[in-house]
Amino acid sequence: MRSLIVSWKFHGDRSVENVFVKSLRRAAPRMQPPLAPYWVTWVPLHESRLRARGFDQAQQVATWVGEIFGLPVEVLVCRKQKTAQQSRTSHGQRRVGEMDDVFELLPGIVVPDHVLLCDDVFTSGTTMDAVARLLKEHGAKTVWGFTLAKGSS
Repeated sequence: MRSLIVSWKFHGDRSVENVFVKSLRRAAPRMQPPLAPYWVTWVPLHESRLRARGFDQAQQVATWVGEIFGLPVEVLVCRKQKTAQQSRTSHGQRRVGEMDDVFELLPGIVVPDHVLLCDDVFTSGTTMDAVARLLKEHGAKTVWGFTLAKGSS
């Protein structure tokens, strides 16, 4: 899984997406989200990284999750600050709370009560924690996380 994600995320190999989707569809019966009406969103890339990669892998995961579970997918948050890639930061250097000012709600967004927050990999949790905190501070009652893989620390 690690080599597929690296190839996809850092080398733009979109051909591996079919493997991810098939895996998600197979696992879907075991991963049903809670019964509340959830909205799906993602941990966004900074615009400069999006330009460099050509796509946002977390947005793609959110799109697949929305399709598989029949949930609405909406962009709720943007990344206002460029940060070092978390994958290139050692686990010991990452601290929950250090990314709290990196994200902001898009103008005019009303945060839904229940959010399923998607990203490609969960390693230390600092990025997902920052976005979840922001969503909760602006009205989300529950925020669940969803990733393709758990990274090594």
